[in-house]
Amino acid sequence: MIDGGRAAHRQLTDGEVVAAVRAGHDDVADAVYDRLVSVVEGTLYRMLGARGDDHDDLVQSAFEQIVKTLRSGKFAHECSLQAWAGLITSRIALNAIRDRKRRRRFIDASCSADDASRELYAPDDVHRVVAARGDLDRLRLHLSQLSRPKALTVVLHDILGHEITEVARLTDASVVAAQSRLARARRELRRRLDQDEAAPSGGGKRS
Repeated sequence: MIDGGRAAHRQLTDGEVVAAVRAGHDDVADAVYDRLVSVVEGTLYRMLGARGDDHDDLVQSAFEQIVKTLRSGKFAHECSLQAWAGLITSRIALNAIRDRKRRRRFIDASCSADDASRELYAPDDVHRVVAARGDLDRLRLHLSQLSRPKALTVVLHDILGHEITEVARLTDASVVAAQSRLARARRELRRRLDQDEAAPSGGGKRS
């Protein structure tokens, strides 16, 4: 039964929240927001940097998509609701990066290299290398140009910190396929970044 205000909402299980959404209970909106807002906000921050003018719109879009997918039955309970929200928000963020590039707007670069090192924590991946260079803007742009499966695999594993088995479930792939996709995505990002480093100043190709 869905009542009793926000405190009661926080006690609902993932299954109860999803069932209430699918049943069309309007009063479950607070439960969805309370449970997932930190995931949505954190994912957007890690992928886009400090809040931009479109931050609130992106948060709203993420929640609209989350509720839409829950109502449609696409959430199969094979992962946590928080992981599912991270996946949906990652897609929203990748689209935002592409849109910003098309409008020739630069990604907000307020994160310092030290901040980046703390938030991008996979120990041996391309993101730590780029954080050390202090150039996360280029990484974000290059990441947005990978194929969607590759980009989401990198985001889920290296940025959001999911184990490869959960990444496989979220992206509907086998563990072996997810591992292979992650390795190929990292190689492609390294190649793109190395090309940037090798390009003459002011004349390099920026993807």
